[in-house]
Amino acid sequence: MKKILEITKEFVSFMEKALPPFNVNSLAQSAALAVFSDKNFVLKTRNLILKEKKYLYRALDGLGLDYILSQANFILINVNKDTVKIFKEMLKCGIIVRDMKQYGLNTYIRATIGKPSENRRFIEVLRKVMGHR
Repeated sequence: MKKILEITKEFVSFMEKALPPFNVNSLAQSAALAVFSDKNFVLKTRNLILKEKKYLYRALDGLGLDYILSQANFILINVNKDTVKIFKEMLKCGIIVRDMKQYGLNTYIRATIGKPSENRRFIEVLRKVMGHR
């Protein structure tokens, strides 16, 4: 029995290395399909994302940070610094962003647009990590 567990742990280790970050399992995919059938929820969520995206653009402008205008639920932000360091510092504060170096965007992070309180917290932490007061 022990040998099987070792093989399984090794296999899982290899699989985890191959999976992209924030991978979505089949249960989450089924839930997403159910959500898309609720037109009111989809519209409400879309409107919230659009409203919050405008807030984030204004806040990023206030911090003097460049970003790429987005048609999605995330924004690519040019932090002009070591993005791995920014990622780690933000993570210490409970904020998860994605370092975009693997895509050739060496000074960009990806931030998902969240709820109003989450976005305000994101800007607060980003301001701190970037050295703005």
